[in-house]
Amino acid sequence: MKIKRQFTKFINMKNTKKTKLFTLLCILLLTSFVIPQIVEEDIYIEEEKIKAAFAGAVKKFNSLEQASSIFDFNKIIVLLESARRDKHLSDSLIHYLTRAYEYRARAYFNGAEIEKTKNDIRTILRIDIDYIPAKQASRKFISLFKDIQKSVTGYFVVKTEPAGARIYIDEKFIGYSNTPVLKQHSGTYTIRASMDDYKTVERKIEIKPAETTELTIDMERISAAIIIHTVPPGAQVFLNGKYHGTTSGTVEKEYEDALTARGIKPRDCSSGYTITGLPVGSNQRVELKKPCYQPVIFRLNIESAMIYSLEPIIMETSQGEIFVENVPQDARVYLNGILQGKGDQQFRELCSGPYTLVVQFKEGKYLKQFHLHKNETIHIIPSPKPTVLFGGVLGLKGEVSFEYLNSIDITEILKKIETLNIYTPTLKDRNENQNLIQDLKRLGDSLNPAQSDGCVLRGHALKSWKEKLLNKYDAELLLVIKQVDDERFAVLLYHHEHNTPDIFEVILDEAGDKPAKEVSEALKLLDQIPEFQRPWLGIYPIETDLDDGLFIIEVREDSPAENLLQQGDYLLFLNSRRMTDLNRYHKVVYQLKQGEQIPIKIKRDGKILDLQIKPALTTITPEPSKGFYCFNRVLAELEMASYSDVIVGSSVVIPYLKGVLCYYLEAYQMGKANLIPIKGKNTDSLDSGLIHFFLYLIYTKTGDTVGAKAEREIFMSFPDARLYYKNGTRLSLMEKYNIYP
Repeated sequence: MKIKRQFTKFINMKNTKKTKLFTLLCILLLTSFVIPQIVEEDIYIEEEKIKAAFAGAVKKFNSLEQASSIFDFNKIIVLLESARRDKHLSDSLIHYLTRAYEYRARAYFNGAEIEKTKNDIRTILRIDIDYIPAKQASRKFISLFKDIQKSVTGYFVVKTEPAGARIYIDEKFIGYSNTPVLKQHSGTYTIRASMDDYKTVERKIEIKPAETTELTIDMERISAAIIIHTVPPGAQVFLNGKYHGTTSGTVEKEYEDALTARGIKPRDCSSGYTITGLPVGSNQRVELKKPCYQPVIFRLNIESAMIYSLEPIIMETSQGEIFVENVPQDARVYLNGILQGKGDQQFRELCSGPYTLVVQFKEGKYLKQFHLHKNETIHIIPSPKPTVLFGGVLGLKGEVSFEYLNSIDITEILKKIETLNIYTPTLKDRNENQNLIQDLKRLGDSLNPAQSDGCVLRGHALKSWKEKLLNKYDAELLLVIKQVDDERFAVLLYHHEHNTPDIFEVILDEAGDKPAKEVSEALKLLDQIPEFQRPWLGIYPIETDLDDGLFIIEVREDSPAENLLQQGDYLLFLNSRRMTDLNRYHKVVYQLKQGEQIPIKIKRDGKILDLQIKPALTTITPEPSKGFYCFNRVLAELEMASYSDVIVGSSVVIPYLKGVLCYYLEAYQMGKANLIPIKGKNTDSLDSGLIHFFLYLIYTKTGDTVGAKAEREIFMSFPDARLYYKNGTRLSLMEKYNIYP
């Protein structure tokens, strides 16, 4: 109320007293209301509110209350200047700030406050040296404004050799060198000239009122540049394997005559594409790629800091053809994700470049990634195969590479695998699937690979990330190479159903081509088909605590022993070798020859019998497409008790099933009671029938004939494990898992 009464008196006063009291009133109000409000709150400046406040102040300025409008413009100025000091002011709000200063200066001018008028004009010019007052301003005010503008305005020009340097004045970009004269508020400033391939230069400059100051700078070149023209434009430029940019535009006029003399139409040539920042003494690999054109690769030795302007590079067209043959009529054929039709397909005059071919059969699919080269003809006869997603090489620092393991070209090695579809995420996949690299890094962080002592398994992939990747790319297996330390790498193979990988450890600690050979040999194991055609008698013996050889618990139908031996016999001698344990039994069997009469000695119902048996070979072998699946190798190891005969290479560790077996074996050795809760567990996706099969093997290996027989009866009772019929063919548990002892 007190302020309101003061305003009432103020309106009725004469001009002289009114001006003095108004000034005092403004100070009191600013200190009591405006400034505390700004200090106490972090005010968010809304442009609409500023605009409304400004319009209200202008309306008051154009009325009989012009003198009191100074108070309104003050509020706007204080608020915006505070934001400007904090560098939170947009260009549009700066416009309102300078306009508020102008209106306040005009109000001061009309109130005969000339020094305050001049101060506001100088502030405006510090913000915008080219500011133009409103046309509505009085001629005397505009004249005063121009006089002050002349008194504080200087001119300068910056010239550099070469021209075109970026010019900054007190860190603010103002333009390029060798351009027309620039205006600036008089004073001393720091000029900075910056240019690619040249050393940045800073100079002090004093700009005087109404004078033009010229600054000349010789730029020192510190690196080289390459200028590339391509025919046609649109070629992607790769520098040392990394994408740099794409040529475009039309050629500069100075090149037109030279191109015409070479028989090239200037409109077919791009403008110069410049690669800057090339260090002196370096060797640069430049590659140009364009769809339907042959890639161009060249190297350039940077001997000095200069501009290398190359002759226009003419790119040759490049096409090839693909024939997809012997495809069932109901199988769909996709090329780069686009359905091309069913059955056989012919693709002629295809642009060279990367392709992904997918043939979708009723059961399974065929997938092949390849690069079609110039004049190349590719014939493909597809067949269904399991699909492996290659998750790349995960480095120690979290980096992911899909091409190289150190200097070894992994992609070339994977192309040689025949029994699998190998899919490597393309550059498009990596760009579109932003989470791909992150998921692979998380997968790598969750691993402690290549650490297994045969029973205690270390390293576990988080299930959700693995399944997410496999589901997205419709793959059954995930192949990841994880760097363990500076020398060791682990090749990890995950099945869709299993969270623990098969591991191949590779040590790269020798020079020459041996590391590449070791990696190649490790990956070839994925392609290896286990050989299970071995001498076979068709019996299942187990060890006992008695000194009566091996106890035969089953004789297989259609086997050499079917009409010769029977359940309950004791095998005492085989080929004149005493049968004391299963390991000896398997070693003797593996040395037998098909069809040869072999002497055996058995005990039946307390009687010793001398017999002759002719070994056969296992008649069923795994399908070639399942050569990769280490599941069958481990089961073969357990059943045949011969690790070295099944897996080639001592660097291979297959912990999954072996780890499960050791888990149960340790539990057994700790006490049979521990097996009771373990039996109810389903480790990963291991079906219950197979768990009981493991227990049967454990009891057999530990000589518990009662336990072995009981577990065998249990696992043989499972419909999907013991015996089932498919297309009229009888399959056993061993056949289900491709094990043929």
